[in-house]
Amino acid sequence: MHKMTAHYPKSCGKLTARPVLAGFVAMELVLVIGMVVIIAALGTAPVLFFKKTNALNTAALTSMSLLKDARVRALSSMGGVAHGVHFADESATLFSGDTFNGGAVDNEVTSFGTFVETSRSLNGGGDEVVFTRLTGETEEYGTITFRLKSDVAKTKVLYVGQMGTIKTD
Repeated sequence: MHKMTAHYPKSCGKLTARPVLAGFVAMELVLVIGMVVIIAALGTAPVLFFKKTNALNTAALTSMSLLKDARVRALSSMGGVAHGVHFADESATLFSGDTFNGGAVDNEVTSFGTFVETSRSLNGGGDEVVFTRLTGETEEYGTITFRLKSDVAKTKVLYVGQMGTIKTD
């Protein structure tokens, strides 16, 4: 910003205009920094919301895939044993056998990350769905609910049927 002021030089007696530069005032600097912070905050919120929603969808779809994989392995009698998926609050584990063994070397663990947690409502009250060898049926039918930790109203639900069917909402 240039401010024009009139000066009368002693040497020529004419009126001349010369720019006087005004520096930034502390208040202007505070306002600019404040606007940058507000714009950055407004831009970050939608990105974080999208990231959390994406984590929720990914957790549900990955778990659905694990359940279907366990059922296919049981139907094909892979290894001559049943197969299942164990659900913990923040992970799911694909396993072989009639019961879950957390120390088994062939377990396939999938973490849901820091934004998502699960709850289970399965027949028998357990944390795992085991598919019977050759039939693909399960006695642990029910629902697995995935929710955002920061917004428990945001959920995805998987439905596991007694015949081994797997659906989502």
